[in-house]
Amino acid sequence: MVINTTTLICLSEGLFVLLAGNLMNAENNGTSTLDIQLHDTYFVIAHIHLIFFFTFLFLAFAAVYFVFPRITGRAMNAPMGYIHFATLVMILFVCGQVVFVANLGWSLVKGQK
Repeated sequence: MVINTTTLICLSEGLFVLLAGNLMNAENNGTSTLDIQLHDTYFVIAHIHLIFFFTFLFLAFAAVYFVFPRITGRAMNAPMGYIHFATLVMILFVCGQVVFVANLGWSLVKGQK
């Protein structure tokens, strides 16, 4: 069985994985055990904004990869699309780590006194 993946499918899967991961994490953010440790930082706000930004970014690129060939009649370069997808995922992980480290440092410096 051959699985035919296109850049559009990769971007759509990235979109749904990102949203599903955020929805599963939303339940943990609402627990009272994390209230003092987590909600005194900007982690919750930054995390949700980061997730929604990259969700809309995946959605916008998926829309471009879907609509552009239909409007122009020209196919887009598939290897460049995969490189684009991989770069977007790497930037997502790097931004997530930067948000985590920045909030951890902020909590250590300006935490409860």
